[in-house]
This record gives sequence, structure tokens and C-alpha cells, in this order.
Amino acid sequence: GAAGEGFVDRPLVAQFCGNDPDVVVGAAELLQDQVDAVDLNLGCPQKIARKGNYGAYLMRDKARCEAIVSAMASRLSTPVTVKIRVLEDRQATLDFAKMVEASGAQLLTVHGRTLKQNKQYCGSADWDVIREIAEELSIPVVANGGIESRGAALRCLAETKAKAVMSAEALLENPALFSASDMNLALHDGIDGWGSWDSESRYLEDLHAVHRGAATQLSFAWEYVDLATQFPPRDLVATVKGHLFKFLHRLLEVHTDIRDDLVRVGSLDDAYNVLASLCLRYALPDPRAHGGGIEVFKDSLSSPDEAIDRLNRLAASNQAKDIPAPRLSTRTWYRRHWSGVG
Repeated sequence: GAAGEGFVDRPLVAQFCGNDPDVVVGAAELLQDQVDAVDLNLGCPQKIARKGNYGAYLMRDKARCEAIVSAMASRLSTPVTVKIRVLEDRQATLDFAKMVEASGAQLLTVHGRTLKQNKQYCGSADWDVIREIAEELSIPVVANGGIESRGAALRCLAETKAKAVMSAEALLENPALFSASDMNLALHDGIDGWGSWDSESRYLEDLHAVHRGAATQLSFAWEYVDLATQFPPRDLVATVKGHLFKFLHRLLEVHTDIRDDLVRVGSLDDAYNVLASLCLRYALPDPRAHGGGIEVFKDSLSSPDEAIDRLNRLAASNQAKDIPAPRLSTRTWYRRHWSGVG
């Protein structure tokens, strides 16, 4: 739209799904000149993909997948990439990957989980099979699955020998996942040490970590609402709410009353009010009272001793008012379906 004119976000890849070569190619032709590559999604495990016979469910029909990739590679002017999941049989996965390359794809992304490994059954991603595929193919291979922190991304690159890594759900909670900043490393690369949701240590109590976590996630959330104001997405309120639930998951698991407020949000003003309420719960400044910028969160992070003093006083005050203490859930949004951590 007009609000986004002049905004550049490249390289840009458009992903398509479908089970008819002509339909997929026809759709890709509509915008191939506006993107740097087009991708065929053979990795989606959702129920809607099963109903439509696309995504990872279409991998059961290797010949159909081959026809689609071949049609895209031969009829489109822009590079074609493909994303797959691993199959139950290791050799079948390798053979499928080789077929994708032989059909003309110029890059392959491999999610190291099977179709059955989804939500509460996700389990660990198989990086070994990704390494085998990377060793077998001549085109670049991108590793996907289990990338929930910068540390995990670096370990994945080392173990798989892939050319790059892709993260999906974890980025929705922590868009700075790949950042090498001290704050990101301190906050998110320590995820493995936060304990299990099912353990007695359900909440993170260390106030230094609580302060870092709350300030960082509220900074993401506030900046996102600012951007949504400038570049309104389709289904504005529903889209914004969906992202805020992810950014703020570990805060809202503690402050369930504010989570209920977020459910009832009907405008961007309501969304800002929810964020302001969470700022109060974590002794953080409301950006609207300081010129509206998210720099207030960074300023708070640069003065941790003062912030901890405010948190201690707030915890004592909240206890008298029967308000939850300023804590963070140990369970990230990425791990919300897991029955155990590890």
C-alpha cells in the first residue's frame, strides 16, 4: 500500500503451495518479477495442508512433486527453491532430495522432523539426515528445525554443514534470534537452563533475568505495534493480537489477567494499553510518557541495578495487593506444546 512505498526488503522469496503444476506456475508467474526467488512448500504439516493435499502431505506423491518442481524450474524466469520435511525412511528422504535437485531446484531447505512430529509430538529435529543430504547434493542446503536461539543456529551449522539455517516459530517470539548482541545471548541462549514446565521451578525468579526478559520482549512488542500502525496488516487487530501473544508469552503466563485483557483488545490503542499494563507489572517506563520511543527499554537495560531495586519494591507492593510477582514463565512460546524440555 501507499504507506509502504519506497520500503525495501530484499532478498525476498515468495512461497507457494499446491498440487497442480499449472496452477502453481500460473500463480508464481504473477509476481516472479517482483521477487528474488519462488519457493515450493512441501513442509507444512498442518491439518489444512492435509485437507488440500499440499505441503508435507504431497511428499507422499513423489511423481507429482517432481512434476511441479520441474514445471516451475522450466517455466519461471526466477530461481526456484523447495522446502521439505524428512520422511520416515532415511533413504527415501535422500532420494527425494536428489529428485528435487535433478528437477531444477536451486536450493533446498530441509526441516529435520517428520510429518508426524508436530506440536506436542514435535520432539528433536534430526540434524544428522540434514548433514547427509548436504553432503550428497551440489545445490545449497538450508537446515531447519530446532533453531530456537543463536547458539542453536551455530551448533546446527557446525553439525549439518548446511549453507544456512532457517528458523520459523522461535523467531515469532524472539525476532532478534540471530543477533550477536550481549542481551540476546544472555537472555535466549540460556533457554536450556530454565528448567521444565512440569518441574517445581515453573517460573524464573532471578530478577536480573526477569528484568532483561521483560524489557526485551516488551521492546519487541511495542516496536511491532508502532510498525503495524505505520504499515497496517490485513485483519489488523487479529494479526496484531496474534503476534503480541507470541512476543509476550512468558509474561502473560504469569499475569493471566492482562492476558485476558489482550484477548479483548479491539484496537491498536487497546493494544498499547495492554503493553503499558505489563510495563507497570515489571517496573518499566511507559514509552508514551517519554516521547513514545522504545529507547526507554534500552535505557532501563543499561541501568540494571536501578531496575532491580524498582522490581524488589514492586514485588513487595504487589504481594500486599494480591498481584502476581514480577516473574517470567520458564516455558517459551516455541516450547509451548512440549511435554518436557530438552
